[in-house]
Amino acid sequence: AADGPRRRLGILVAEDNPVNPRVGPALLSRAGMRCDVVQRGRHAVQACTERRYDLILMDLYLPEGSGHEAAALIRSLEPPGTRTPILAMTAGTMPDEWERCQQAGMDDFLGKPLRSPDLQAALRKWLGVAPQAGPAWAATPAAEALASLSTSPEKPPASS
Repeated sequence: AADGPRRRLGILVAEDNPVNPRVGPALLSRAGMRCDVVQRGRHAVQACTERRYDLILMDLYLPEGSGHEAAALIRSLEPPGTRTPILAMTAGTMPDEWERCQQAGMDDFLGKPLRSPDLQAALRKWLGVAPQAGPAWAATPAAEALASLSTSPEKPPASS
């Protein structure tokens, strides 16, 4: 028997490409997770000061603070004993990129374009959740993902 409703997992997606920030959150939302999307590094830091996230998906090349800078700032602001997993997202394959990500405090690396099996594996690894296979995790055309979202990714989460 359940002790009450389970808390929805919260994911922050920091991505400035107009299509990419919609596909991942559409898949996550269908799996019952709450997703906030920001398009600037400073908005990612701001969002993390206003709300606790269970996982952060961070593009490396964001305006107004790169993913590296944002991750380092988020790490510096986390309370002692707290470490939110931050997963770098990039299409880049430079050999020193992972080293730079680790130096910034990132925990793992996802390639772009973001693929459902990779996202599933990351959720299992970092959150211990294994979303059920099926419609929520099927290959989702971008148009379907875009239509499934009701909020604009251009603003940081409201604080008041």
